[in-house]
Amino acid sequence: LYGAWAQIGNEDDLDHLPGPTVAFNVVRSDGTVVGYNEVAQLAALHHLQLRTGCFCNPGACQLALGLSSADVKDNFEVAGHVCGDTLDVLNGKPTGAIRASFGKDSLWEDLDALVTFLERTYVEAEQDPRASAAP
Repeated sequence: LYGAWAQIGNEDDLDHLPGPTVAFNVVRSDGTVVGYNEVAQLAALHHLQLRTGCFCNPGACQLALGLSSADVKDNFEVAGHVCGDTLDVLNGKPTGAIRASFGKDSLWEDLDALVTFLERTYVEAEQDPRASAAP
């Protein structure tokens, strides 16, 4: 999670909670980042619409993703990455993020559908070591 959502602790004052937009990336169990294009395309197959990329703010994106200026320069000069392309992971690092927005017309089921999609698509079940042991 990026932005104010990544900072939430035990906040009692609702006035300081972030708004209804959540920016995030999906990370596999081995620590590799799933490209935001993959997530968006698979989500679309489940009738979910997500926004992806750097959201027209490269500086904030660089800061949120922890990219150095050298990373950003290398992404452009070596890989040709520009805003709006499909190069979503370079040198093992994301070049943007996924954004889910919830507004006044959103339903709890909208959030539930997103979480269910992420769980079914990307969460790996832990193997019980006893299950593979021969009797």
